[in-house]
Amino acid sequence: MRDRLKNILKWVLCFAKWRAVIAVGDGIPSVGCIEANAQALARYAALCQEAGLLPVVEPEVLMDGEHSVERCFEVTEEVLRTVFDQLYTQRVMA
Repeated sequence: MRDRLKNILKWVLCFAKWRAVIAVGDGIPSVGCIEANAQALARYAALCQEAGLLPVVEPEVLMDGEHSVERCFEVTEEVLRTVFDQLYTQRVMA
């Protein structure tokens, strides 16, 4: 991954984006799913910054489904809190 990110700089790109899609349903997303995606996004962001790129990470909680808007809000809040915690842990600059 580091080598790939260094190659991006040769193309004069200044940012890189990674999106994680989180589905909402009966019993999903699990805590493990949220944590794994948050860790992956934060690690990617840290690697981007190490390579001199501006990281853009997007945890996308899907609105589609049978769940209520309140459930979507709850999941979105949990996902965002977890992603920000992981970004802090990985020392990603704000």
